Amino acid sequence: MQDNKKTKNYVEQRDGLRAERSLAVRHRLVRQGRKTVDGAWSRSETCNMSVSGLLFSSPVEYKVGDRIELEIVLTEMIEIYSGLAEVLRVAQLPGGDYQIAVKYIDDRKRSRPARRHL
Repeated sequence: MQDNKKTKNYVEQRDGLRAERSLAVRHRLVRQGRKTVDGAWSRSETCNMSVSGLLFSSPVEYKVGDRIELEIVLTEMIEIYSGLAEVLRVAQLPGGDYQIAVKYIDDRKRSRPARRHL
């Protein structure tokens, strides 16, 4: 039985433990529906993350179901994750930015050291 926790306006469904981390993340849209897109890179910060996905703030509004490319780095030399993710939830924040929840969908590109930093 899955233990879902109600958090604000949604039901928590993440499988892994969440770690409150503020790391640099670069992201861009690569697929919207069936359409491949070559989106421009944007820079943001993570809010929290787990081994299955992450939550980050963004000036860019993505749509649920969009596929984005992510690059998360601890420092310029240590890459935490580089790969694709699917947008699961989007919420607008006061001030105009968005909170984007994603799950990783390309596990082959995940860096091995990532679990140590969570």
